Amino acid sequence: MVAPVLVVAKSPHDFKSSVEMQARTNKNISLAPSSNSSYGFASLSEFDEDDEKGSEEEEEDFGDIVDIEGSDFDELELAESDNPDEDGDGVDDLLDDDQDTGEGDDGEVIGGAPKKKSSSVERYTGKFGFAHKYQISDRANYVTNFKASMDNQPGRSKQDKLNYAFSTGPEFKLGDTVKLKTAVSYIHLQQDNQKFLSTFVGSVGLGWDLSKRIGLGVNYNYQDKDVTERNSPDAIINTLTFSADWALTKNDILKLKYSPTVEDSSITTRNKDDSGFEITYSRKLPWNAVRGIGFKRDEVDYEKLPTPRSDRIDGYAVQLETEFTDNFSASLAYEERELDSNIDSKDGKNNSVLLGLQYKF
Repeated sequence: MVAPVLVVAKSPHDFKSSVEMQARTNKNISLAPSSNSSYGFASLSEFDEDDEKGSEEEEEDFGDIVDIEGSDFDELELAESDNPDEDGDGVDDLLDDDQDTGEGDDGEVIGGAPKKKSSSVERYTGKFGFAHKYQISDRANYVTNFKASMDNQPGRSKQDKLNYAFSTGPEFKLGDTVKLKTAVSYIHLQQDNQKFLSTFVGSVGLGWDLSKRIGLGVNYNYQDKDVTERNSPDAIINTLTFSADWALTKNDILKLKYSPTVEDSSITTRNKDDSGFEITYSRKLPWNAVRGIGFKRDEVDYEKLPTPRSDRIDGYAVQLETEFTDNFSASLAYEERELDSNIDSKDGKNNSVLLGLQYKF
């Protein structure tokens, strides 16, 4: 007589969450500090000792719960979304040479540059993320993400931010090597305890694994940005992103990204074309650590201004991340950003150091 075998059905639901704390110090500020560390360095889970992705690991990878597309804003972007003539002199702040440079009474940033020159600005950020995946079939899942982020800047309360984002949509496997992901997102941002903007994002992405070492991707985002202040411009933003990941060896990963963006503003002079690229190299080190080196460049053109403005923003970063356990990790990064504009008064530079702690559960 054969003993009966008990088979336990796997639940179609899967959950994961994370809590993250960050401390960022910005030095030598003449350029608005960045609010995020958005370089696409490889995480430890992307390195594979056998040069193959195990099915269990692949099933668990269902979205980044702390980086919903379009949900992070740096102060340069927020300043450009604000009242286009903050000082009321009739000259657009994007061109205004007479605009105050530096921080106001409470560290206010206007037109993308700090008002009274500051040598240092600190920011402390807390993040919470939650994700749920429902397995519809062997080739289809439905994924929902939620993220909340809070920035606190001592002595600069007008720059404090509360940001939350919600994203939901299906993803499909089109064969063994192609994945299609779609999502609709809502993003809400408060600054100085007041609603600053809200935005809806529709996105569709296609990923293709050429081999076990090389992957390609293309992603399209449509964003409808609504800024609360009456005199501030709303915008429709279209972004197309091309990406490539290459596992050079089992310990080395190279990533490339190119993103052209067209922004149509409700104020015609704020229309802009943006093209940017990013390259990162990550190496796995002993003791569950990853070292990353990255470079990014954004070129922004405001062709509808009375005097056309062109900016080039370069960023350089190095990062060291280590996992102490499967759930707890820490990272230390240095970033340098430099803005070179044809409007000389808008040139700027910012150096920053970022310390982050993350717990996943």
